[in-house]
Amino acid sequence: MTEENIILKEKCSDLERQLEEIKKESLYYKKLSEETGTKRLREIYELSKLIEKHKKSKDILQESEEKYKNLIELSPDPIAIIQNDRVQLINPAYTKLFGYTQQDITNGLSVYTHIREEDKSEVRILLEGVLLGNKTVPLKPVINLVAKNKTIITCETSISVINFNGKPAALVFIRDITDREKAGEEKAILETKLKEARKIEAIATLAGGIAHEFNNALFTVSGSTELLQMGLPDKDNYNKYIKIITNSVRRMASLTDKLLAYAQGGKYQAKPISLCSYIEETLPFIKSTIKEFIKVEMDLPKDMPEIMADITQMQLVISAIMINSSEAFESKGCIRISVRQVNIDKKYTNDFPHAKTGEHICLTIEDDGKGMDEEVLSRIFDPFFSTKFQGRGLGMAAVYGIIRNHNGWVTVDSKTGKGTSVHIYLPVIKYQTKKYKNIEAKVYSGIGTILIIEDEELVINVYRQMLQKLGYKIIEAKTGSEAIKIVEEQKGNIGLVLLDIGLQDMTGGNVFSMIKKINPEQKVVVCSGYSIDGPVQKILDEGANGFLQKPFTLAVLSEKIKAVLAD
Repeated sequence: MTEENIILKEKCSDLERQLEEIKKESLYYKKLSEETGTKRLREIYELSKLIEKHKKSKDILQESEEKYKNLIELSPDPIAIIQNDRVQLINPAYTKLFGYTQQDITNGLSVYTHIREEDKSEVRILLEGVLLGNKTVPLKPVINLVAKNKTIITCETSISVINFNGKPAALVFIRDITDREKAGEEKAILETKLKEARKIEAIATLAGGIAHEFNNALFTVSGSTELLQMGLPDKDNYNKYIKIITNSVRRMASLTDKLLAYAQGGKYQAKPISLCSYIEETLPFIKSTIKEFIKVEMDLPKDMPEIMADITQMQLVISAIMINSSEAFESKGCIRISVRQVNIDKKYTNDFPHAKTGEHICLTIEDDGKGMDEEVLSRIFDPFFSTKFQGRGLGMAAVYGIIRNHNGWVTVDSKTGKGTSVHIYLPVIKYQTKKYKNIEAKVYSGIGTILIIEDEELVINVYRQMLQKLGYKIIEAKTGSEAIKIVEEQKGNIGLVLLDIGLQDMTGGNVFSMIKKINPEQKVVVCSGYSIDGPVQKILDEGANGFLQKPFTLAVLSEKIKAVLAD
């Protein structure tokens, strides 16, 4: 028998078997029809169709569930299904954010494991309300959830009701907004600082105005006193009282200098200073910012080398550290301020990269307060960092920035319960300024016409007497427009103009420009209670011949006039 015949025989046998099965099935349905009737058979047929439809629906549902599951699995945001207060299903994003795994779910994870104690009652009510009302609602606009490692994570959440395993369940969508909230907090801090900066700017403007008016008043006192002293015999008993007045005026002028420095708006203007002398002068003001029950001790050696420093910024630095130190005390305590000269070698700079070799002045401010632990100490120079709910003054980050601008650096030593020491290192000036003994200033007389542009009568009176004493002819103008008219009429006859910048009708800058337009060769010296910064500097940049800051002495006035007229 060939192979083809064998295959054909096998196929015939298969067909015979199939035919036999069809005969058997036909006999079964014939017998069933005879027993139940046609109607029953039709019912059985309809039932089979229903079963087939149910099977198709089940397949569609299974396919839908697979798609649904894939969406949950692939979601970048955490998703969980909660039923009977238990977390029943989570996605990978949920595990990544909170640390819980499917094994934790299998073991039975309560939804309230995520909820802080103070929020549990509210969350329970919301969950029950959602499941009963079949609503989709935000759980809370923002809620803090607890991760497996106890980290608090700020989240936005929303709940939808679904059918899970044949029963209602809550499908919870979660979004981590911790970074966004932190950014919002930092923005709020910056906005607060901006508001504070605007307030400080307004106060600085006020301080500048007060200092200007104060200096004008001091000029009338100092000038009148000087003229009075010149009219008295050398051995007159009243000279000692005049000396007291003069010294008081100088002291008050020093105070207005500080006000004007504050009004500069934080601009860096360094000059040689003795740090020890500066601290002694400013300490009464700094002490007013700290708690009264705190004792302040000082070790300030004489004849320390000078440093280059902006006095306003140095006062801010010392005040900030003193305030921070004082807030380390809840009762009596002591803050010690000391200054010493140190030589920084190469070995030291290896440990402190910002340090520089050479001679330095080290200012140390230390307290015996509660101190700081390693974690706080490591963050002390971070922006916005504070151990207080609402700090005052500058943070240590700002302090460090100011000292770095002075080519120095800051180190801090502290231990919990042992207090804190802040060390500020500032380079010594290579070439120290010479200290001269007080020599009586020389007064220079002269000839010519001087135009005084000043709106305060008391100041004009002092000018008049001083300049007449020096031998000059005087022309007076109380307004800018009056001064311009005089310059036009007296063109070429006025040797020098003394210009105040705070006039009623015009700015000093406008008056100067118009004078120069009329007579480009006209010599002008700006006289003001304000410092050289700001409007004064602008006039100097435009070609003014000099600046006199009130109050000034007769000798200083005479020397300036002599120098400008001789130029």
